[in-house]
Amino acid sequence: MNLPETKYDLSAQEIEFLKSYTLERGISYTDIQIELVDHLATAIEGKISKFPDLDFDQALYQVMLDFPHTGFYHFENVAKKTLREYWEKKFKSYIYQYFKLPKIISFLAITALLFQIFSWGGTSARNLTFFIVLGTWLIYALKEFFFGLNNNYHRKSFLFIRKYYEACANVFLGFGMIPFYISDVTSFGETMSLSASLVFALFLGIELVILYGIWFEFPKYLKSDIELKYGHLNLKVA
Repeated sequence: MNLPETKYDLSAQEIEFLKSYTLERGISYTDIQIELVDHLATAIEGKISKFPDLDFDQALYQVMLDFPHTGFYHFENVAKKTLREYWEKKFKSYIYQYFKLPKIISFLAITALLFQIFSWGGTSARNLTFFIVLGTWLIYALKEFFFGLNNNYHRKSFLFIRKYYEACANVFLGFGMIPFYISDVTSFGETMSLSASLVFALFLGIELVILYGIWFEFPKYLKSDIELKYGHLNLKVA
């Protein structure tokens, strides 16, 4: 008769050993290390539960034998890919979560106001608005560099920090630089057509709404997701 397996749980000391074990192999991001430690711990517990005569070192050795020929680094790359996809999906969800009816109304109101300003003030008003918005992006970047997650978490230590700021940078390149892409921002005092006023009002309207989200709303979403995924590890959120 087969005896039922006895569930084995690693001790705190053994978990700490796995943390050191992964660090010694040059894991570049703390959240990747967390994923690796969790994977190794689960696999070792499964081995010992199935074969109770194994000790921790023997189980770890057998788990490592189960890795592909590229070994530890293969799993690190898989973990990076998985986490990148996880956070990219999360960041995209922030857009859908953010653009509810109040934000759509705000966007339409800002667009209407900018349309009136550009129709009246021409290229001078348009360029002045653009440089104000560009300056706001710069202030945001400086704020994040000195006081944001970039500073408190150390960007090079966590993959999700890197991916978050890459997403913000992509938004800036996609929206923040639009006036440079489609017009001559060195022209002043010229009258703008109604169609040109509307196009620029739409672009700058959506940019202002997104900038507000990146500055105030998206960090809240990110902190909530960090706490949900890593809260049991007591990571302090900035």
